[in-house]
Amino acid sequence: MTELDTAGVRTIRVAVIGGDGIGPEVTAATLPVLGAAAALDGAVVAAEQFDWGGDHYLRTGRAMPEDGAERLRGFDGVLFGAVGRPGVPDHELIWGLILSLRQQLGLALNLRPAQFWPGARSPLARPEGIDLLIVRENTEGEYVGAGGVAHAGTGNDLGIEVALHSRGVIERAAHHAFTLAGQRRGQLCLVTKSNAMRYGYPLWDQVVHEVAESYPEVTSRRCSWTRWPRG
Repeated sequence: MTELDTAGVRTIRVAVIGGDGIGPEVTAATLPVLGAAAALDGAVVAAEQFDWGGDHYLRTGRAMPEDGAERLRGFDGVLFGAVGRPGVPDHELIWGLILSLRQQLGLALNLRPAQFWPGARSPLARPEGIDLLIVRENTEGEYVGAGGVAHAGTGNDLGIEVALHSRGVIERAAHHAFTLAGQRRGQLCLVTKSNAMRYGYPLWDQVVHEVAESYPEVTSRRCSWTRWPRG
């Protein structure tokens, strides 16, 4: 939790998980930027390092301690680098660390900005004016982890991957996206695979369309083969 020191200065507690590969280098370069941004708001950043990831898995058999998520609950934020290294199965690190933290801490929304900066080189023919903010749900769909392998070892192995989508989680993502759209240009596009997936993504279409009625200031549409009536 954010704390005040004896001089009344706010301290923002950040857990730093450098992880693997370029991750520690990225987090090391990011911390001074976070500190400078906090200083502009009269605060300081107190960072605590956690050596979780591939090396931790090789030492202990786990990407992070069993109580890892609980140890992070007292922090104001988590700065995460990257995960994945040779010699460790990818799924052990992804499910044992990043997806485990997402689900246990309720880190449901992934915000991915895409913006063109004047003077930057781009492979696109006309990149000027690109300014998008992608809101992606982070804990359901294929990230639920439902499934398994049937007939394992028989030569007829059957991998089963089940995607789950719930109304409450869709509503949470939709309200957040509409709120952000209202703070930006007042435009929102929903991108799903409902043209091929018959149940989960049509539910997304339906629920987001319902939530849209609460945000008349935002023009919303489906960015696929049809438009909503009010798009």
